[in-house]
Order: sequence, then C-alpha cells, then structure tokens
Amino acid sequence: MEKKVSESILETLRLGWIDLAGSGSGSGGGVRTQRVELRDVVGVVVRLTLDQDCRGLLLDIPVTPSLKQHATRSVLIEERLLEIDSEPRSAMQLRCSQPRLNEVFALLATGIVARMCAGTRGADAVVGAIGEFRDLLRTDGDRLLKMEQELGLFGELVVLERLASTAPDAVRDWTGPLGERWDFKGPHGAIEVKTTRDRDFAAVAIASLDQLEPPKTAPLHLVSIAAELDSGSGRSVRSVIDAVLDTGVRGEELWPLLRAVGYDEDMHERGSGRRFTVLHEQVHRVCTGFPCLTRHDLVQGDVPSGVHDVAYRLNLSHASEFLLNEGQARKLFATFHLGGRG
Repeated sequence: MEKKVSESILETLRLGWIDLAGSGSGSGGGVRTQRVELRDVVGVVVRLTLDQDCRGLLLDIPVTPSLKQHATRSVLIEERLLEIDSEPRSAMQLRCSQPRLNEVFALLATGIVARMCAGTRGADAVVGAIGEFRDLLRTDGDRLLKMEQELGLFGELVVLERLASTAPDAVRDWTGPLGERWDFKGPHGAIEVKTTRDRDFAAVAIASLDQLEPPKTAPLHLVSIAAELDSGSGRSVRSVIDAVLDTGVRGEELWPLLRAVGYDEDMHERGSGRRFTVLHEQVHRVCTGFPCLTRHDLVQGDVPSGVHDVAYRLNLSHASEFLLNEGQARKLFATFHLGGRG
C-alpha cells in the first residue's frame, strides 16, 4: 500500500512540473509556481516551482539555521514568502540546482511528501529524506572530490583558518557551502575566494553577475590564491580542516558545512592524496571603479529574458589600485568577524 501511495505521489509531482514547463515563463519571467493537492491523502497540499528548468518544492515550513545546514550543492534550501488565506508567511523552498538531477529531485520530493503524509513533522520529513538521498544527489565524482572542487575547498578553508584564528565563531560566516552569493558573509562585510593552480593568477573566473556585487551596507573583498600540487611539504584539505578545528571552531558547526560540499567524515578518515602549496595570495577591495561586471553595468539593469549563467574572467593586473598591502590584509582577516574590534 505504501509503495502505491509513493508511486501516486511521484506521478502527481512529475505531471505538475511538466505542466509548469509547458506553461512558459509568463510575463517578466521569474519562478513559476503551481499548487498541487494530493487526492490520495486528504489535507496534504504542496506547491511545485520551476526556476530556469530546475524543479523545486515549496512547503509551509519556516526556514531555520539548522534546516539550512542540510542543504547541498545540488539541493538548495531557501526562504520564500508564501500567501495562505491572504496572509503572507515565511515558507521553505527546496530547489534542485542542476536540471540533470531533476528526476532524482523528484524522488527526494516524493520521499518528503510521503513522510508528511505518514504524519512526520515537516522539518523532520525534509531532514530524513535528504539524508536518505544524499548519495544520489551528489554530482558524479563527489564521493572523491574532483581536483577543482578540492582546490576550491582548500582555498576557502585556508581563509577560514585565518578568520577563525582570532574568532572561532567566524565559521558561521562561511556561507559558500550553503550556495550563498559570497563565500563568507558576516555582519561587517563579505569575502569571495578564488583559488587557481596557475602560477600567473592574474585572471580569475567569476561565476555570475552577482558574485562581485558588494553588499549594500558593507565592503566586499576578493581573495585570490595561487596554489600548486606538492606531494612533499604541501597541505591537504584534511590538514587544513584539522588546523581550523584547532583554532576552537566547533565540529558540530563545521561538519554540516563540509558535508554540504561533499566532504564527509569517511573521506576525512581516508585522507586525501593531494597536497597543495600556496604560491601567491592577494586581497583586493571591490568597490566603485573595480574592474568587474555586475547587473548595474548593463543598460537595462539586467540580462535579457532567456539569458542565463553569465560568467567572465577578470584580469587582476588591472586592479592594482584596489590591492591591499600585507598589513591591511592581516587586519581584514583579524577583524572580519569582530567588525574592527580585534
């Protein structure tokens, strides 16, 4: 009986997303939403979303920090306003970040709804289903991090180690694993980290028009790191994690973030064969005049409808006037979480 109910839920959800895909983007584009009532289970209503061909599930559940820790690179947990009986309220949207994982996401959504139908509390249903499907939701090769993934994680952890050396609570500012705009976002600023294997690291890849858009009321800094493979004296991701924990960062705060990027305790126990040595490091302040591309630089204030995933490369040799000296960089890392009180 339970299998038949799950199959019915899955079919209903699939048809709902197909209807959304066929409905077009509507005027002005944006996220398409459809209310779905499951006939087989009285009283259970969910809302499906479709955003740039990525499926989503909107639930009448408040988003809490502990829930957001269960997000992965493939499944984002976001807060949205939902109007119920003409009353706006905070709701949770789970969204697949990659269209090629839409079918796996459909199974995840089915698992969540089936648990709710069986009487499981909404938040517990989400956590339980994500835990069950975590392996399926990882992208190919995530069980052993690809070189570029490991290099990016290495760079972010190096920065976290420096921030945490004066303020272990800075781990709460590490927002990259949660799919946020910047890698680090605190009450007093934001930091974006770019790590490359090129000795000439003047050119860095910028993934979107929003990535170098500073917060409205706080500064943004760009940390660029050039590292090379070094099987001898280099540092591994594992050793940097251990160093971060040695600063006083609590494991219960760090490990959910590491799991979100596909690095878990089993991988830590096995260790990584890759070691990196930092060759160069620069810190730039991103502000008016910095050579970057944001939505504000576009004539219409945004890209035309139908254009997605705008990325570009930035040559930092044209940003020398925004470069911090060593003393300024040390002060940034020492006071980032403390807001200048270090």
